[in-house]
Amino acid sequence: MAIPLVADRVPHATSRTGVCSGYLHRTIAAGLCLTPLLAFAVDRGMVYPMVTGRNFAFRAFVELLLAAYIPLALSTPRYRPRASALLIAFAAFVAWIGVVTLLSDDLSRSFWSTFERMGGYITLLHLFAFFVILSAVLDTFAWWQRLFEVSVIVGLVVGIDVIFEFMAATDLGRVKGMLGNAQYVSAFLLFNVFLSLLLFVANLKKQQLSRRKFALVTMCLVTMLSLPFAVTHLGRIPGTALVTGTLLLTGATGGSLPGWAIVHTSWHSSQ
Repeated sequence: MAIPLVADRVPHATSRTGVCSGYLHRTIAAGLCLTPLLAFAVDRGMVYPMVTGRNFAFRAFVELLLAAYIPLALSTPRYRPRASALLIAFAAFVAWIGVVTLLSDDLSRSFWSTFERMGGYITLLHLFAFFVILSAVLDTFAWWQRLFEVSVIVGLVVGIDVIFEFMAATDLGRVKGMLGNAQYVSAFLLFNVFLSLLLFVANLKKQQLSRRKFALVTMCLVTMLSLPFAVTHLGRIPGTALVTGTLLLTGATGGSLPGWAIVHTSWHSSQ
């Protein structure tokens, strides 16, 4: 009976490693694409249900992804962090904030923050880990497209909730939506308007009117319609509608965004 040599077993081991790395990669990438669903994470049992529960869920989610990413990075060099100007700048910022945290008057609050804000150095570390995993694992436009599509769908649901909340309000003021803050909701909706435009432009190469294009246009329009209710009071809806319409036309034609639109949107978001 022939005894297999070590050299004969190496290809099989490499194959098994490749299969495991493939499963890990797809699992982590799928988890990253589901990140926008954290917008629905609300714990009514906490003092700050819109902030505390969602941030705890995000931290736990990032730690699970990190536990799966470390073996993937060790076994497959392709998915290790790649040096870039953005990564170096972010790492330098995290290191500097770490020094500031150590030298702060209240080390505990600087590191852990409070339940009301859920910031602190601990959150920055989780954001940095999430950035590293995101940039290393989502290595094709197809994965980024899935992430953007999930975000746009979540934005559509948040936008519909904003519209219904505005209809049920009695003071005609800004609504807080699922994120608990009018400015957070408006920024989230505005980002998803841009993402839906990006996905629509990316699918313009297909000449036929596909269901994907129709869905993207519909979701973009509904999100745009809900944006004024979160950004402004009732009297400022026409101006914000004009800005979002300009954003739509700019994204569809591939032009540059006018400076007045940026100033107008920034001013309204701060009111």
